[in-house]
Amino acid sequence: DVGNQVRRIGEQAEVEFDYSVEALRLMQYTAVGFGPDDLRLSATHLVKAITDDEFQPQLFASANVSLFDESFTSLYRIATVGGRRVGITSVLASDHQQKVASTDILMKPPEVGLREIWPKLEQQNCDVHILLAYASLEESRRLARAFPQFDIVVTAGGADEPNPNLELVSETDSVMIQTGSKGMYAFVIGVFDDSDQRFLAQRVPLDARFADAPQTVELFQRYQTQLEQMGLEGLGLLNSAGKGTRHPSGATFLGATNCRECHSAEFDVWSAGVQGQDAVGPHAHATRSLRHPIGRTTIGRLHDPECLSCHVTGWNAQEFFPYDSGFVGERESPLLVANGCENCHGPASLHV
Repeated sequence: DVGNQVRRIGEQAEVEFDYSVEALRLMQYTAVGFGPDDLRLSATHLVKAITDDEFQPQLFASANVSLFDESFTSLYRIATVGGRRVGITSVLASDHQQKVASTDILMKPPEVGLREIWPKLEQQNCDVHILLAYASLEESRRLARAFPQFDIVVTAGGADEPNPNLELVSETDSVMIQTGSKGMYAFVIGVFDDSDQRFLAQRVPLDARFADAPQTVELFQRYQTQLEQMGLEGLGLLNSAGKGTRHPSGATFLGATNCRECHSAEFDVWSAGVQGQDAVGPHAHATRSLRHPIGRTTIGRLHDPECLSCHVTGWNAQEFFPYDSGFVGERESPLLVANGCENCHGPASLHV
């Protein structure tokens, strides 16, 4: 995995990172890199999450990123697959390093880190060498040319929909695959003794053909339970008075029923859906779908800010926090249940 288990900072991101690492261990991942958003979490929290009880590093390996000092991070990891030794390391591109402000995170240019660790990795007598590059496509290609000893480069660059085929990096014998976004695909790589075609790859969509593993379902349930126990206050989303962030307009949210008097036709469409197209009014029932999810697991997500932000009224949908008059609970703010008019049109108090 090339990294970036989380996409933001804060209490929920730290909890999410912990459960993601536990899931990677359950799935028997061998090597994981660091993404820039991972490194925006506190270095102390990261060390705790990626080391064992004796503070020995697990899973994560990087040629150019370390926490406090190199003792908390592996430079590379070795796996034995099908009787072959596979050496794996990762790098974080220099432009992504600029997003990391912590002085506890030690970083080097990718080329410097790879030059330093290659002699050590070479001594491991691996049959295949893999570089995980959290970098753009062009930067990943450049690294592949600079270090052609890596047979396979896995890049975080590219489009959301990853290239289904292996790319042969020009001027090298190395191949490169893209990961895409949101973990929608896994790649299977076949390694052959045929010198004319050493590698083949298959892009596998992680769709409904694959049932959710019971261990993962149980992990997700524990994650949601912890979010519920922490509450919005414990997650740092409400102040001591139980209020969220003031809306930039200074207005407050009132709920869709306050729009009904002047906009009855629109309210009816919103609440019941367009006949023949959407007879269930998905926006009006958005919160219900968190309480009773359809498909996948039936685990409720009613206390998950990353879900609430789009399924209730009065939240910042991009940053996952409530405004001071936004939804905080079904009992506390019943008029703000569902994805209401004000999420697109703005808080209504001044208008009403």
